[in-house]
Amino acid sequence: REGDGLVCDAPGNHLRPTVVAWYRAQARAYLADRLARICDRLRQAVPAWRLSDARTRWGSLSAKGVVSLNWRLIKAGPEEADYVICHELAHFRRRDHSPAFWREVADLCPEFRSMRLRLRMNAPRYMAF
Repeated sequence: REGDGLVCDAPGNHLRPTVVAWYRAQARAYLADRLARICDRLRQAVPAWRLSDARTRWGSLSAKGVVSLNWRLIKAGPEEADYVICHELAHFRRRDHSPAFWREVADLCPEFRSMRLRLRMNAPRYMAF
């Protein structure tokens, strides 16, 4: 990293996979830390989780209880990443998007509406690579 930029001397045909691998490594550590902090605050065990490469979702919860978090969240601010994590943790209590689910999200992340809007506004930039 140099300032806000990323310097990579990989040959052209290896540039994308090299940069994605770097982002994924950074995201794995970053999101593991964010998830652990939130679970610690909630006094709950850290669930099984994995990185996702989804193009249209920031996160999901599988039927087996595995949280998937998009590696591109590394490009978002910590508040936005925390919102996605709280959203997925709320799905452990409610597996839908009912009003009761959104109350759960609000309990975990009171500023979720503004974070959700920021993610929507910045999605083209975050998903660009």
